Amino acid sequence: MTKSYNIIIDTNIWISIAFGGKIIEQVFKVVFNNNINIFVCPELLSEVRNTLKKPKIAKYISEERATSTLLIIEASTQKVQLHNYSLKVCRDPKDDYLLALGIQVNADYLITGDKDLLELNQVSNLKIIKLIDFVNSL
Repeated sequence: MTKSYNIIIDTNIWISIAFGGKIIEQVFKVVFNNNINIFVCPELLSEVRNTLKKPKIAKYISEERATSTLLIIEASTQKVQLHNYSLKVCRDPKDDYLLALGIQVNADYLITGDKDLLELNQVSNLKIIKLIDFVNSL
């Protein structure tokens, strides 16, 4: 029997879908895997939308690519309301909500490229890992 995983995917990985390139294949191995449940919260969705609109990002990504990225997120994730996140663990406090979300949904992994998160390695039962390492472990 194949193990199923509950995961959180950080904004930087979602944004990489919009940019395309080689990483998109790795992302799709995760996003379209039936044994993986991906969770998002309104804060994460808002961060992705806002990041796609930033001028330094938007000049490289067409509006179609940005919309397609948001549609992929919509179609491949489970939305949850984040409850009471008062966690203060990460060096960058703006990332604490991701850890709180992971703990709330009992996620196995937080997939990110963010060094502030990666240096934590693990918070509670939530393992923090790079995309390539997660894909290689499947």
